[in-house]
Amino acid sequence: MTTLDAPPKISASAVRTANFPISFRGYRPAAVHAFLRQVAEEIIDLHRRLAAANAECDRIKQHLKQWQRDHAATCRQPDDEHRRRRDHWPVNREPTYYVSNHNR
Repeated sequence: MTTLDAPPKISASAVRTANFPISFRGYRPAAVHAFLRQVAEEIIDLHRRLAAANAECDRIKQHLKQWQRDHAATCRQPDDEHRRRRDHWPVNREPTYYVSNHNR
């Protein structure tokens, strides 16, 4: 389960069944309900696409873990000679700080 699987804050059915008070100068109910149906369908589509993306993400993670397990044993570990040479490289040692007497 990924972090994107959080429950939706609003569902398509909540949008479809929303009721609003009718007033004298309000919107046309038919237009509001048509728009709400459109929004509900878009929410359903987004939930489907999110579920598909999460499934693909999980599939890729599983393949990566399997690849790492399969190749961990075949990866070359540095031998002692390589470690000795690596430790002599300046980038692997503590930095040397030079103090200039020029500005004193």
